[in-house]
Amino acid sequence: MRERLIDAALMVLKEEGYASASVSRIVERAGVSRGAYLHHFPAKDLLLQEVGDRVLRRVYRIAGDVALSSKKKEDRLSDLIWFIWRDVVRGTEGEVLLELFQAARTDSDLAESLRPLAIRSIDLFQHAAEYYFAPASPSSPSVANLVFLVQASLRGLLLDAPLVRDERFYDHKVEALIAVMSVHMVPRDVEGPPSKIPAWDQTEG
Repeated sequence: MRERLIDAALMVLKEEGYASASVSRIVERAGVSRGAYLHHFPAKDLLLQEVGDRVLRRVYRIAGDVALSSKKKEDRLSDLIWFIWRDVVRGTEGEVLLELFQAARTDSDLAESLRPLAIRSIDLFQHAAEYYFAPASPSSPSVANLVFLVQASLRGLLLDAPLVRDERFYDHKVEALIAVMSVHMVPRDVEGPPSKIPAWDQTEG
């Protein structure tokens, strides 16, 4: 039942947007009673927090797989940025997160609920990036800051997506982002997943 509610909320956010993600609409989409909903999620923001957790958990896991699967070490940064753009930002995960983050600007309860999750995800993603990459020179910004800028840049492009529908426009911008980041980040030699970075469930915000 809990998973059905999370699935329903995720799909309503993706297909209809936050403005349509009322409790009634989510309950209807899940095919459950309002009582069942309240049993699992006494407040709407708690359900949306679970949606955000599921999305970010999946991205964290798959991004690590992509980082390890690059055939050439020098392709790792390009592979990751293209993955984040095409499969995350332009996919269900990116659309859902954008709806939640935009809504949090004016919904203080939602913002309070999502804040620990956002802080935890930033920390984990940045630590993972520092395992796979190093600054290219002493004058380069930290890898943590660069990774945050990559995420923010790609989210910004997504905001334009409904208005500029030429995919080549976005491809050129992503290529430019990769070129800029390649000046400041170089891949490290790694032999497997980062053992010292907590798994998603082993850390707290």
